[in-house]
Amino acid sequence: MQTEHIKHEGRECFARFYENLSGSYHKALEGVDQSKSIQERIEEAYETLIRREKSSIGHYFRNLYHIFKFIDESDAKNKRWYASIVRAQLSSHELCLLFYNSLMPLNFKFKMLIEKYAVLENMNSNFLLDKKHHRALYLITAYGEQLEAI
Repeated sequence: MQTEHIKHEGRECFARFYENLSGSYHKALEGVDQSKSIQERIEEAYETLIRREKSSIGHYFRNLYHIFKFIDESDAKNKRWYASIVRAQLSSHELCLLFYNSLMPLNFKFKMLIEKYAVLENMNSNFLLDKKHHRALYLITAYGEQLEAI
């Protein structure tokens, strides 16, 4: 049985990627294996998305990572301002997908940049697949909040 592959363009594709990720995540929860951690469940759902959409989504996030890496390694005086310009270009679905993409073990360097430059500051938490548990997977600095001084 062959399924029809519908072509999506522009930001519309990120909404579709998000729907696929959400479906994979919630389907995995139906047969909840209590021995799996939150991280393992996320990885399983995201890897399902990547298997389907690797040629589109992998390229996009590698480029986005290199933009933030360039900002981080530059001699610019106000790196957070440049990072905020990039962040402002991202839709809610893109931010949510970035959130999960950067939780993958191979993407830990991107996660550190996200936390450093508050990339998730404008992310709508309603898009998280599990609002109660997933937000805590990043330092609060990723959301533009300050760590308390000890």
